[in-house]
Formats: sequence, C-alpha cells, structure tokens
Amino acid sequence: MDQVVKPSAFNKSQRQQAFSQDLAWIGEGANAVQGRAHADLVIKDWSGFPIPQRVDQGAYWTLQSEKEKRFYAIIDAFAQNNGQLGITDARFVNLIKLMVLAFAPIEYAGHRSLSRVARELNAPAVQFTAGIQSADNLRHFQLLTHAASHYNKYFNGLDHSQEWFDAHWFLATAKSYADDISSAGAWETWLAMTLGFGGVISPVLYAPLMSGGADNGDLSIVTAGFAAQSDSARHLAWGLEVIRFLAEQDPTNVPVLQAWIDKWLWRSFKLTALVAIMQDYMLPKRSMSWQESWTIYVERPMAAAFESLNEVGLHLPAHWGLAIRAKQHSSHQTWLHALRYSATLPWHVWVPDAEETAWLSNSYPGGFDAAYRPHLEAARQQLKRNAGEHSPRYFCATCCSPLMDLAQQFRQERAQRGFCSLPCQEIFNAEPGKQVQQEAVIKALSDKKWPIEQHAGFGLFVGSQDEINFKEWGGGHS
Repeated sequence: MDQVVKPSAFNKSQRQQAFSQDLAWIGEGANAVQGRAHADLVIKDWSGFPIPQRVDQGAYWTLQSEKEKRFYAIIDAFAQNNGQLGITDARFVNLIKLMVLAFAPIEYAGHRSLSRVARELNAPAVQFTAGIQSADNLRHFQLLTHAASHYNKYFNGLDHSQEWFDAHWFLATAKSYADDISSAGAWETWLAMTLGFGGVISPVLYAPLMSGGADNGDLSIVTAGFAAQSDSARHLAWGLEVIRFLAEQDPTNVPVLQAWIDKWLWRSFKLTALVAIMQDYMLPKRSMSWQESWTIYVERPMAAAFESLNEVGLHLPAHWGLAIRAKQHSSHQTWLHALRYSATLPWHVWVPDAEETAWLSNSYPGGFDAAYRPHLEAARQQLKRNAGEHSPRYFCATCCSPLMDLAQQFRQERAQRGFCSLPCQEIFNAEPGKQVQQEAVIKALSDKKWPIEQHAGFGLFVGSQDEINFKEWGGGHS
C-alpha cells in the first residue's frame, strides 16, 4: 500500500504569496496592452510594489461574504417590517434616488475600469490589488441597487436609473466624471478611483451622510453605504502607497502624478456638490452640515495624507484652497440651481421650511442669511406660480456643472466656451480633444425634451404622489 505524503503547510508569508501574487495570469493578451499602459510612467523595479498586507484571496472572500450576510439580513428585516414607513419624511427618498442615479453608476464604471487596469498592468501585485478593488466596486453598485429596490416598490423616480444617468443634464457632472475615468490610462484610472473617489467623495458620501440617514429611520441604503465605506477606506490606503511607490521609481513620474492629483481632486470636489445638497437639504432630520462634513472627512485627512507625499515631491493642488473656501457655498448654490430648473429633475425639490432655514442659518453663520436666504424666499414665490424652467443654457466645458446666464460674456472671452472655474479651464486645456467630445454630449443632453406630464417623479414635492401616499400610509412615525 502506497504511503500518502501530505504536503507541508504554508507559513504565513508563503500563504500570502500563493493566494495573492501567484494567482496572476500570464499570457499574450496581457502583454499586448502593456506598452500603452506604461507610456506615461517609468517603472524600474516591480518588486517594491506595495501589496495589501494580511489580505489574500481566501481571506478577502471570507471577509466580504460575512459582510454580505449581515447586509442582506438587515435589509430583509427592513423590508419585512415595512421600513419605508419608518423614515422621518418621504422627502428622504429623494436622497436615495440621487445616490442611485448619480453614484451607483460611478461605482460600476470604477469596477469596469479597474478590471481593465488589472489586465493592462502586467505585474502580479498590481493584478491582485486592482482585481480586488474592481470586485469591491461591483459589490458597492449591487448593494446600493438592492437596498434601493425596496423603496422602488412604493415611491416614484427610482425606475430607469441608467437612462437618467446617461441622458439627464443634472447628472452630467457624474456622467462626465465616470466617462473620464473609463477613458483614462491605467495608472490615472487607479489614482482617480483611489485618491479622487476614495479620498474625496466616498468619505462624505458613505460616512456622515449615512449616519444622517440612520437618524432618519433608514436601515437599508445606510447599511449599503457603511459596507462600501469600509472598502473605500482600504482602497485609499492602498492608493496612497501606490502613489508613493510610483513617485519613487523615477523623478520624471512626479510631474505626471502631480498633474493627475490636481485634476482628480478638483473633479472629485466638483462632484461632491451633489453630496452637499443631500447633506444640507435632503435630510429631514439633520445633525451635521456639509461644511462640517467636508472639514472633518476630507480637508483634514487630505492634509495629513500629503504630509507623507510631500517627502517624494507631491503636494496638494495649488487650487485646493478654492475647494476649502467653497464648502460654505456649494450646497446652497447647487440647491438653488435645482429649484430654478425643477421642471424636469428626476427627483422632487422643495424650499426649506422656517425650522430648516433656521438650522441652515446657524450652521452657516453670516454668509447664509446674506447671500442665500433671500434667493430661497424668492424661489418659494416663484414655485407657487410655475414649476420651474426646463434646463440651463450653459454648462462648464469640463465638469459639466450648470452655469448662470451671466456666463455668456465669459463664454465669449473664452472662444465661446464657458468654465465654472480656473482649474476646470486648466483641465480642459491639458486634454482639449477629450473634453470637446464630452462637451458635445452635454449639449445634446440639455436639448433633450422629457415628457414631464407622464412622470410622477418630476417637479415639486409638495402635492406630489409620493407625499400624498406617505401620509395616507401613516408613515413618518418611527
């Protein structure tokens, strides 16, 4: 009888190697795209590439499966107990709509883009790390979609979310962001998803905003958000290590990385305007303002992160101070745009009541009362007479945020092209061919006519079917 010889067990480092980098594939397909992927950066030694410690393929799937068990247990209980009636106000559902319309598609675009990164960067450590991040982004898209599906049974506006994302002008800022990531080179894509989305958008989208959602009685989308944030924090930590590694490989890499940092921190900041209105205006019960959220979850962590990157010649963008100063204005300006062009928005809008306006005044002392309270009162009177305008006439040629009519003179000074800021103009000038194509897409979106009389999810919240149904069901008594 033959003797069975058991293979020797792996020690810790051997298991890490076997179930991470040794899982990489080798083939002509990966080599075929390697030249284009490496065109912008010089990589002299792959051996120093940082890989996530204490994470291998087995441990990763075990961890994520446990998280999903808890998530689906919570949302199943939420659905079985008619959790939609326990939220504080039916207006809160519009926050969920905006998350599904604007940010879930970006998560999916990140999944597809990072899977491309794993194919193009033919190094085992890169393939493993980018592959994990790609799987995480796919999970985030699925979790947000599944969590919102319960609300879709009872409220309008959650259907056809992909069509809205592709074809509505208000979501053009999010769509152009996703398209820019999808069309970028491999290394730029990685930096955009880790430092841009993971360092600027995710912390405020999935941490303070989700805490506010829990205060308003939601346990469905909030649970999905918390699960996503734990992954995004890990992505950011990996991304910072990768950026440092790339900067140390060759001095010529530093200016390229700095240009990407300047671009993606600004583009991510512009997209946070949608998070800002959710934080300040869409939460019926508020605990933290957008200004506080930005300071705590973005401004301070970024300053700390770049203290380390300063050692390799990288620094915060020269225009980062503009983003910091804009934290006092971003939510109010964006909400006023939504009120002005409310006729065809794929979610409901409203003017804050007296109590909510007082909270905004206390959260933004001085500036809110002087600059924005009069405009909100004017909007209240305007919306009594009509449902608002169809869409803006002008958009920023880079970030696609709407411009006021006064930008016409600015357009003429810039060769018939408008920009919301100097950083957006600089981003455009760096890649004019790419941005011109995006500008044409946004122009087509602004000209699209929506059948507003056939869609119950449009227009003002007051008097809407969602408001009437929620009251008839006896909701709001959590």
